[in-house]
Amino acid sequence: MPVFDFNNTPDKDKPLTCTYTTFRSDESTATPERPMLVLDNKKRQWKHHSSGFFSNPAKQTTFEFEEEDGIVSADILQIDARFVSLLKWLGGNHIHIRLSGENRENGYAVYKIREIAFGGGTKLSAEDGFLQFMIERLLASNAPEEIEEDEDAEEIGDDMKLTSMEKVKQRIIETIIQINRTHTLPAYGLLLVGPAGTGKSQIAYAVARILKLPWTTLDMSSINDPEQLTGSSRVYANAKPGIIMDAFSMAGESNLVFIINELDKAASGKGNGNPADVLLTLLDNLGFTDNYMECMIPTVGVYPIATANDKSQISAPLMSRFAVIDIPDYTDEEKKIIFSKYALPKVLKRMSLKENEIILTDEGLDRIIRKHANTSGIRDLEQAAEHIAANALYQIEVNHMQSVTIDAQMVEKVLE
Repeated sequence: MPVFDFNNTPDKDKPLTCTYTTFRSDESTATPERPMLVLDNKKRQWKHHSSGFFSNPAKQTTFEFEEEDGIVSADILQIDARFVSLLKWLGGNHIHIRLSGENRENGYAVYKIREIAFGGGTKLSAEDGFLQFMIERLLASNAPEEIEEDEDAEEIGDDMKLTSMEKVKQRIIETIIQINRTHTLPAYGLLLVGPAGTGKSQIAYAVARILKLPWTTLDMSSINDPEQLTGSSRVYANAKPGIIMDAFSMAGESNLVFIINELDKAASGKGNGNPADVLLTLLDNLGFTDNYMECMIPTVGVYPIATANDKSQISAPLMSRFAVIDIPDYTDEEKKIIFSKYALPKVLKRMSLKENEIILTDEGLDRIIRKHANTSGIRDLEQAAEHIAANALYQIEVNHMQSVTIDAQMVEKVLE
């Protein structure tokens, strides 16, 4: 992922230049031979322990060394792909840090990053524990895969889900315009309520993509104890951070879209109250404190989007933190469009089948929709498309047929 930088003297007319490239690594520990990042040391040889901060919060491409003769900047030459988001978070929050590294032929190899208190000196900050936790989790993770996505195909799928429900589309566009116009997050998150399989989570992911923000997910259906969210105190054996802290560490930053799935499924257990109520401090954007980390995590940049099937199961205090958008079920005509233009072509592409190898008749399409008239959402339609395409592939490969026609008779035979 290339990142761009300005010179020390701002020049609006000067084009951006790439300052570093990323490399993939699965090393579980950082060493001078396998560093987190490499800084330019052509200007001078940097000290083993050097303090400073990442500059240009919008891009995070240089490090400002605090030297005896003043501030000296150094470009980042290389960085482990796992730490790109971490650098963005450190630069965006202007966090004062201390680097430990070694001067080598290819640059200053950084293998340790510690957060230090403001005001000078080498005293570690109280929040350094949170930074070390994030670094440990990133080192334990695998290098991100380089996947080339078909952006046009994604947009087609997202547009189909949104345009089939004009009122929902308008409410979401209103929210996006508000964020882009004011550059601030709305006072309320979004709560998408509707039957299962209507694309609530996909809508949430589409909003995150449009806003160009990373997202993380939290599944409330598996939570039965508030301690799973807040973490356990270190005084107990087997103590560990909560799921919310894990979600922040996986995202690598605190400016993100927090997608909370199945908010109405959170069940109380062990007499400790409803786990969903733990989310109140997170939703108020006043900061979240994990019992294990024992420090407050900034949440001012968190935008929550929750999904639910039954809003009557959600407590009133939680409901007051959201703007509710009701997601209606799809009509039969909409299901026909989704099956023929989205579900079936998606399966055919995955199975390497050509469009002329499968012919879908109007009678066959009507029979498919009729057999799923009493089901909500489109998950059953996607399963039907999978079953029909698999049967057609079998006939083409085994019976050596040139093409397969999906008519009413075949639908009854395959989906009986």
